[in-house]
Amino acid sequence: MSRRLNYRLLVVALLILISAAVEIAREYRPSFLRPDLRLYAYVGNSGDGTVSVIDLIRVRNIATIPVGPEPSGLRAHPTLNQIWGVSTEGGYAFVIDAPTGRISARIPVGASPFAVDFSPDGRHAFVAASGSSTLVAIDCKSGQIVGHARTGRHPWLARLTPDGKLVLVPNREDSTLDVFDSSTLGLVATIGVAKNPEQVAVMPDSSVAFVSATGADEVSAVDLHRNVLIANLRMAGTPSALLMKPDGGELYVNVPSLHGM
Repeated sequence: MSRRLNYRLLVVALLILISAAVEIAREYRPSFLRPDLRLYAYVGNSGDGTVSVIDLIRVRNIATIPVGPEPSGLRAHPTLNQIWGVSTEGGYAFVIDAPTGRISARIPVGASPFAVDFSPDGRHAFVAASGSSTLVAIDCKSGQIVGHARTGRHPWLARLTPDGKLVLVPNREDSTLDVFDSSTLGLVATIGVAKNPEQVAVMPDSSVAFVSATGADEVSAVDLHRNVLIANLRMAGTPSALLMKPDGGELYVNVPSLHGM
């Protein structure tokens, strides 16, 4: 009986050792990346009006692309192999062809744009121009402006709702949020929010928008079904970037003065 028990213990111990060896081998095995793997980051340089292309696999700068003064709002196009951005001082959106690293288009959008956003299907880009109080829609394939609307004073950016039906524009000077129909750029509503709104985050179901208010240390919650202000949520400092969890369960608010979120 004792021999049989010792045999079983020996088998169990051997299985444990084999499992441990396999896990250790997996943990310390070398990582191999295929030679043709490419992963790039694009960084705007406001000092010299260029965009740096960083190879994240080899960790080095592989190109510098002149784009114009004060590049801002760099975004990868959702369907095309392009990088979009705006020149705040130049008043235009620019398009970088990713495979060649060359500028394929410069599209005038109005004075002092800061950011660009895309429709979910990638057909259109939207840019708000702070200096001219305008919103434009751009056909991404042709590079032509296909829609134009007036906004409030000093619009900060244009943000598409996840369902692609609405364009939200916070007007910093007016402390309002303009809601536009994305297909026509017709004004749907103008909603008062906390002072000096800038950034916008939207629930995944497009029901509620959150707007950071740098002049009031608050975040405004807006019901997009009824187009009304729900509440102004007090922050411990001036809110900056907003980040919504993919499931909509939590909103992260960056507060630079607190060095935290």
